[in-house]
Amino acid sequence: MTITATNQAALVDMANSNGPYVATGNQAVNLNGGISHAVSLPRWDPGNGQVQNVRSLSYSYGKSGLYIANLQIKVNEYGGATTLNYATVTINNVPPVVQFDTTTVTIPEGQEITLSASFTDDTWLDTHTALFNFGDNTAPQDGIVQETNNEPQAQGTATIKHAWCDNGNYTVTVFVTDDVGGVGQATMTVNVTNVPPKILAPKKICVLQHQNVHLEAIFTDPGWCDTHVATWDTGDGHFHMATIKERHTPPVLFGYASSSHVYKCAGNYLARVTVTDDDGGEDSAVIIVIVTELFNRHFEHGFRIIAGTTGRQTLTNTIIANEWYPFSYETVTANALSGINVKAAGSAGNTVFNVLYKPDEYINRDGQRAQVIELKGSGIAGIRQTVPVNIGWDYEFTTYYHLPLLTEECKLIIGIDPNGGVDPSDPGIVWITAAPVERWVHASVRVCALSESITCFVGMLQSGGESVLYIDRTALFMIQPKYGAMPERKPENDQSCPVNEIEGHDFNRLSDYMSINTDRGTLASVYKLNDQSVRFADQKPANNPIFLMPAASNTLADNLIKGIAQVSGAVAKNLVTGTIQTVFPFLKKKG
Repeated sequence: MTITATNQAALVDMANSNGPYVATGNQAVNLNGGISHAVSLPRWDPGNGQVQNVRSLSYSYGKSGLYIANLQIKVNEYGGATTLNYATVTINNVPPVVQFDTTTVTIPEGQEITLSASFTDDTWLDTHTALFNFGDNTAPQDGIVQETNNEPQAQGTATIKHAWCDNGNYTVTVFVTDDVGGVGQATMTVNVTNVPPKILAPKKICVLQHQNVHLEAIFTDPGWCDTHVATWDTGDGHFHMATIKERHTPPVLFGYASSSHVYKCAGNYLARVTVTDDDGGEDSAVIIVIVTELFNRHFEHGFRIIAGTTGRQTLTNTIIANEWYPFSYETVTANALSGINVKAAGSAGNTVFNVLYKPDEYINRDGQRAQVIELKGSGIAGIRQTVPVNIGWDYEFTTYYHLPLLTEECKLIIGIDPNGGVDPSDPGIVWITAAPVERWVHASVRVCALSESITCFVGMLQSGGESVLYIDRTALFMIQPKYGAMPERKPENDQSCPVNEIEGHDFNRLSDYMSINTDRGTLASVYKLNDQSVRFADQKPANNPIFLMPAASNTLADNLIKGIAQVSGAVAKNLVTGTIQTVFPFLKKKG
């Protein structure tokens, strides 16, 4: 008997991945599944979920790492089997390839430039960071990275901005790191050239003769790591090494060069400052120095005659110190001194307002002469002088005065117009008033200059009657603002004279003089108990222990005058009273 079978045995097709596999970067991996069969259904999974229904597969991985690939074979017939086989796929990382857009660049120090480097990475799914080392001892900095991650390569750029603080040749290195740890790098050379400093100085300054001035110039340098030296040629035959203060912080060095100097002769000078950096770069600037003074300030350089009459104001035999000019104002208006509209008593009607100016060779603070002002009536009268100055500097105008009439009807006035005007009624004038005294005492006023000149006023204010004012030893001091620290002031307990022999000044005590409100009774008591005054009169005063008739010898007069009132600081402090722009009782109308 013969038996014939009608069913054929199923195909045996077992899955075999033929691994393991190793590749580098985006190198293609040939995943081999063997010989294909018509009834077999293959499927490759390369280990990242990207399944493909093929028997063999050429595949590129976008990122390094270890992958577990698998091949599945399904025999598509009755009794057919489905098998699965695994294989490891190792993809080795490739570091990025980096290059700068340029290999060499030349720039001046301090100039900021943008550094740019490009990179590629075969493992295109990697992400990257960039770190720049500038070769100048500054800390490395992260750059800005922009990239695309498309097959077959990642491409990107790394950029950063930087400036070098000193000249030299610098090697810049950029490190591009992928997220797996691969590092690529590139270098370039930056040649930095030196830039000389730049001086910023005023075109001119005004300096008072015989007073110390700090010649100062600001300078900048884009190379903020440079150090500098400087010199001052003062223009009058002196040459000084400057004191340098500088701030070494980006983006630019800032400094100033100063030197102290005293100009002994009035005139115009060309001062030159030269600043040199440590690499030899330098800059120079010329400043016109106008050396001036308060001329004829001690009234020892002559007088002149001014004659004439203006309205009811009589100027008879007016003898004014050279370089000074008279001023007078009959009625105190809303713009004069106090800011209050006051009609000075006695100015109405037919009262004559008369001012007489003359020198005096006997009654003076020291030296040979003093300026005398005799005032009859109500108003103000005095002398003025305009001096060129620097805007923004403080100026102190001082005088010694002798106003022997002890009455509330008369006061010393001393003021400065910071705008350089000559009108005594100008509201911008800063005034100080001080009490009448029988001794030589000191009064001062200080302002900040608002114009290229100031006008110094000194005289008296009177609300009626007759008074005589003696003025001597005026002085003007400049107080310079500085870029550096101000010089240290004297101790508060210093009792030195406000104006010494070289016309220095103790400004600590000046504020005390101008702020004491001295009682009238106290003034009377001081002079009653301390009566050592000297007077010249046609007849002997009742209570004056010393007097000279006009016919007394000049020799005796000179000897007596030399003994007048060398007022100590303590006495002066108790005698002088003044308040800036304050209405004093004697200005008020009497009810």
